[in-house]
Amino acid sequence: MSGTSISVVTATRNRPQLLRRALLSIKAQTLSDFEVVVVDDGSPAEIQDEYATLWRELDGRFTLHHASPPGGPGSDPGRGRNFGVRQATGELVAFLDHDDYFVREDHLSAAVRAMMQGEAGYYFTHVCFDPPSRDLMWAVEPTRFNGHDRVGDARAVPIDAFLAVMRHSHIHPSHSVVRRSVWERAGGFIEGLRTADDVNFMLRIADLDPGILYRPDACVGIRMPEGSSFSLASGALAQLLAEVQSMVDIRARCRRSGVLRCARSRHAYALRQLALHLRTQGTGEPFRLAAEACAMWPSVGTVAFLLRTLINPRR
Repeated sequence: MSGTSISVVTATRNRPQLLRRALLSIKAQTLSDFEVVVVDDGSPAEIQDEYATLWRELDGRFTLHHASPPGGPGSDPGRGRNFGVRQATGELVAFLDHDDYFVREDHLSAAVRAMMQGEAGYYFTHVCFDPPSRDLMWAVEPTRFNGHDRVGDARAVPIDAFLAVMRHSHIHPSHSVVRRSVWERAGGFIEGLRTADDVNFMLRIADLDPGILYRPDACVGIRMPEGSSFSLASGALAQLLAEVQSMVDIRARCRRSGVLRCARSRHAYALRQLALHLRTQGTGEPFRLAAEACAMWPSVGTVAFLLRTLINPRR
């Protein structure tokens, strides 16, 4: 393995205080052989000045790179993460968004140990939420993969079990570690989407079936969206359209039948949500979307939704 054992890529824009918490949580890791690639995506000059103060608390393992010129319009999460991976030297790459943080100091050491022992290409963990929340799609239940083989602190996850989770869950990059060769084979994160780039990436990884591990301990704190975060700034309609575009991309690029079934299921659900969103406009579009969802995924739920839309197009 060349370079460090693991690189952590953190994309950021306009959040120096949250970034400080994220970076200090990496610095506190028990593993010492890591590097951190911080990618700033167009923060203005005053934010750049704050980085100088922050970097006095860090060390040479932390480097700052610019994906966009200071004060520029910025881009999207996928582009920032891809830019960071290209600067990184580790064979393993972890991600940590600037508003999230590691809550277990052995997160990186356990990931490296398990991925090397199991020769896995992808590793993810359980999470906690800040503030605490329940029944969120990012939370894969710690007991979900009980009974599967242990690899260090993790469990080996068969591809079918992973895809069953991805039908309804949303695994975030901040609690993910990927082998660089897998990132390259998958083609990196899709760019141009403000949301849904992450679920797209996880399904393209699944299409490769590189060997997947899951650690049931909550290792990462996921900060719930607020203010100018991508997920809130995008709005409900934009997020649904991004999910549709993300799943269209999966269906065009992937070959594994289980991945394609998962993408059709998520695509159909997004179309149903779009139909609900457009019902109040009184056009024929909700019924068309409901019919398309039913044709794509003809389950009891989609058929019932189609009939409800036909009978009550505005409800």
